Amino acid sequence: MEEYEQALSECHSLQQKIEYLLRGYSAQLPGSLVNLTLASPSSSSNDMNSIEIIHKMMQLLTRIEMEGKAYVELRSKYRSQLAHISDPNDASSANTNSNVNIDTNVDETTNNNNHAWKMTSLVTNFGAPPGPTNAMYDLILDAIAVSVSISSSSSSSSEPNANAIELLETLKEVHQKSLHRYELDVKAGVEMMNPSSCPTPVTFNAVIRAAGNAAAGNPDKEQVRDYAMENAFFAFDAMYHHPVVHRNSSTYRYMLDMIGAVFPVGEVRGNIAAVMWEKAVQDKVVDVPLFEAMKKVGSEEHGELFDGWWKSTEAKFVEGVNGNGFPIVWGKNKKLRRFDRKMDSY
Repeated sequence: MEEYEQALSECHSLQQKIEYLLRGYSAQLPGSLVNLTLASPSSSSNDMNSIEIIHKMMQLLTRIEMEGKAYVELRSKYRSQLAHISDPNDASSANTNSNVNIDTNVDETTNNNNHAWKMTSLVTNFGAPPGPTNAMYDLILDAIAVSVSISSSSSSSSEPNANAIELLETLKEVHQKSLHRYELDVKAGVEMMNPSSCPTPVTFNAVIRAAGNAAAGNPDKEQVRDYAMENAFFAFDAMYHHPVVHRNSSTYRYMLDMIGAVFPVGEVRGNIAAVMWEKAVQDKVVDVPLFEAMKKVGSEEHGELFDGWWKSTEAKFVEGVNGNGFPIVWGKNKKLRRFDRKMDSY
């Protein structure tokens, strides 16, 4: 435990530098979390386009990930060698008697396998490698979420959806890395010592947000649609099973945006949208942005059953009053579960 704390302490200054640089890149992207907190948010990037900015951010993340991985591997090799030397039952000592017929190749293979097993155990039981923080992953996920539709629509490539697919693939990779780091900490029992590895609502909602933006920006591209739908439902399900992070208003709002962009008008879309609304009611996260997202989907005809239900629900809405016309309990957690209570982005 002390060794783990020391590793985290040693890399703290580097973490702050990397996060500082990532925030600087994020500030250049209109609509990003960092950009929105500026006194004068920029409407466009200065020197680089969004794709270049995201690539730079990924390079920084990869660099610090490699340093953390190198630390854990070096530490594991050292620990494994100490254990190998101090083991009195080391099979290599069994070859001293020349009168005994022993297959040394088998012994050597066994030793190598044991050594490899010890190495793997030392690596996986250490916890998340020092270096990356979940704030770094969130900054990149948010950057992709606000850029994916712009990048795909402005692409000069012969395949205009190429950038969207690349960004969606990168998004899922970064999202899974974040979840994996927290799982490593939980497995090693050090998750309370390293809160910076714990995912946040941004970790999941940015994936869903990007899916809706990508699908809306590429309405006729089936491959983008499939990637977007897979990413959105993957994150939506993972959020349900996560022990710390819970679905909030933005989760359902971005799911409704994705549903509106991916599914054709009809009973199926209406049924899925209705389920999202009912789930939001159960989670007590109904707010005005969520209602507006549902209203946008419900503005088209999805069948007699859905249309009748939504018209009666929509008629109850009165903005400005306590609960906005709905039971107050429906919005009990609408701010409590936000990433930032002052902002409804995530």
